[in-house]
Amino acid sequence: SVTPIGGPRAGGTLIEILGKNFGNSADGLVVFIGDIECGSLGMTRRGALTCVTPPGVGAGVTVSVVIGDYDRTMQQGPFGGHQAAHCGDESVEYPFSPCALGESSAEAGVPKRGFTYLDAPYWISTPVVLAQEDSQYLYKAAAADDDVGDELFFVAEQLPSFMRFDPATQVISGTPLRGDVNCRSDAWHPAVDRCREGGFHRVVLAASDYMFVVRQEFLVHVLPNPSPLLAIDRSFHWPTQREIMVMRTAAQLDMYHLQAAGALAAMSLAPTKATVLPWTSRNPASAALRTLLSNLLQETRVHPAESRMLIMA
Repeated sequence: SVTPIGGPRAGGTLIEILGKNFGNSADGLVVFIGDIECGSLGMTRRGALTCVTPPGVGAGVTVSVVIGDYDRTMQQGPFGGHQAAHCGDESVEYPFSPCALGESSAEAGVPKRGFTYLDAPYWISTPVVLAQEDSQYLYKAAAADDDVGDELFFVAEQLPSFMRFDPATQVISGTPLRGDVNCRSDAWHPAVDRCREGGFHRVVLAASDYMFVVRQEFLVHVLPNPSPLLAIDRSFHWPTQREIMVMRTAAQLDMYHLQAAGALAAMSLAPTKATVLPWTSRNPASAALRTLLSNLLQETRVHPAESRMLIMA
């Protein structure tokens, strides 16, 4: 038998040939793939030879182990020498050299005895590397394989949390939110400057023909949206100026600021006298008040009752 049963047309595949009557060493043996010598011949154990395949083409190409003088064998080819054994798709013509199929995956199609030259798949699609906050991202991945009859399957090995991959259609889709822009800072102002560079997310896709695996890796740059389209965005992020204005207005209408004094007292901070939500003041009480109300009001958009209970507590 020959394992693996296939490799690239460029050659360079290390194969193992299992059989009998090979002797105690590789001396006096020549292995052919078709009519070309298989290089770097060695014996790893009794009855097991290894060699490196030459470049070639074809499916079920006969692998021959020939015993005899090297020069004479090279002149006469696979059927020279004193004795030869053959394993290939056509080896049924040589009843003295029966051989078994080498190991292969169950999905590899119909394997052939001997050695089959195969090529790895390759990517033919160009990744979409730009996305925008609140807008749908779409990328249809595509790969090809020059080997006739090869079936490809796809898998996403790494995706950011906002993306989903459908292996049946090879489509990556998703909508990045404010949290995916990766705005991170200890400074409150200005929100736009903190998010200006956007966020970068690594994507790794893999395509396989059950013999080879090729990967496509790229970074998706999520750009900030200065005017967010989504009214509800529960992803973690620093609020933009627009969001602060919305929360400030909501806080005034619902008179949440009247509840802040108790919360600040519990935090051992001096309560502010302001009845509006400030965003320029730098004193600890105002900063704590804004942090408190911002967090509560973001939850209030979805769970108003829970937020009110939290304030009362």
